[in-house]
Amino acid sequence: MSRDTVKIVSDGGTLEVDVSGGSPIPTLNSSKTSITYNNVTNGTTKLDTIEIVNSSINTLIIDSIYTNTSTFTVDRTTGTVITDTLKLVVSFTPSALISYTDTIYLQNNSATPLVKIPLSGNGSTTGIEQYGNGIPTIYSLAQNFPNPYNPSTTIQYGLPERSNVRIIIYDVLGRTIINLVNEVQQAGIQSVVWNANVASGLYFYKLEATSLDYPSKRFVETKKMLLLR
Repeated sequence: MSRDTVKIVSDGGTLEVDVSGGSPIPTLNSSKTSITYNNVTNGTTKLDTIEIVNSSINTLIIDSIYTNTSTFTVDRTTGTVITDTLKLVVSFTPSALISYTDTIYLQNNSATPLVKIPLSGNGSTTGIEQYGNGIPTIYSLAQNFPNPYNPSTTIQYGLPERSNVRIIIYDVLGRTIINLVNEVQQAGIQSVVWNANVASGLYFYKLEATSLDYPSKRFVETKKMLLLR
């Protein structure tokens, strides 16, 4: 609280008036209240930005900016904002076929000392082209992730329509190790995890998919993967 005295001088004399008041609290305005990255290929990074603006005449001090995980990172840790804009670059780098959530925390000296901005995104693989509703346009088989792996890896594939699906794991001699999938599946992006209980080495996985509505429409593709223990 600041105090001062105002002197008013007139023909009748001098009048002194005590005045007091506080400075306006800085304001923190964020250009985004959340960030959703949707699907991002595993091992790659997608960037987004947030602008922090202070509409007060007082300096906005950002004591710290942080997230809970290394999957989401912010390139600015501290800063001050007077009447300018502080730009934050937020990155998302998934490493598995799962959905990720996190939060950006901004500790500051505004009326809201801890501002929270939710983050979300999904790890995905390449090679699956989709319609806007999430249904693949064609049959496809993505590279397993991670690769090399130990001991588990995820295989993702796209089905443009309801199909009979088989996924088979082979060794380098062509011997069947396991039938991972052997069932009817709906159209969409599907995935299966193989927990490999075998020796290190090169293996192959094959997708066989046949449309239930059009049995002549059949898809077969094989890819290789490496188990390192």
